[in-house]
Amino acid sequence: MRQVRKLERKHKCTINDIALCVVAGALRGYLLACDELPAEDLYTLMPMDIRRVGKDGAIGNHVSVAKVCLYTTLVDSKQRLQAIHGDSSQTKKRTNKSDAHAMLKLVDEIHPAIILWLGQWLIASGRIDAMPQLVNTVVTNVPGLSEAAWLAGAKLVDYLGFGPLAPNVGLFHTVSSTEDHINVSFLSTGEFMGDGSEYRSWLAQSWLELAAHR
Repeated sequence: MRQVRKLERKHKCTINDIALCVVAGALRGYLLACDELPAEDLYTLMPMDIRRVGKDGAIGNHVSVAKVCLYTTLVDSKQRLQAIHGDSSQTKKRTNKSDAHAMLKLVDEIHPAIILWLGQWLIASGRIDAMPQLVNTVVTNVPGLSEAAWLAGAKLVDYLGFGPLAPNVGLFHTVSSTEDHINVSFLSTGEFMGDGSEYRSWLAQSWLELAAHR
């Protein structure tokens, strides 16, 4: 956690920017090793909390999503971090200015059965495979507790998050934290990532490359 905080202060970025940069470096390294790195930058879907303090209450989810460039065509991890920070900052500004709450209200008005039927129809008909791919992965940040947590006398040592896979998006990352460290966990399939050990190694290597800039 101390190394992350040093990077955060030095590069005037956020922890989320650092996590995105680590994921971007891992994807770049993994795909290069497989000789499958695209010539264009990869993009991630990033869920964003849009809850308004004092207006939206304390119950339920108030989440929007943003499309963020991972700059996987950049070789230098420091340049990549700066580019990701600039892109994510602009994305957050656009989301704050737009009426994301109006969209949430619109979705709430649609009966869940209709949404479920539409999703099933898109998959069963194969039409979803013909749709343009807007993002390549998902990276979501789940803020942890800032203090030690205990349950029945046992201290929380660590926890990992996970999220759902979707058609055309077979890799989901979750960034979670405890009081002294941060985790980047991922969910995929054997078809995409095998047993995941190789990609895990690239995540670790990507962090080491970025941490060298502290």
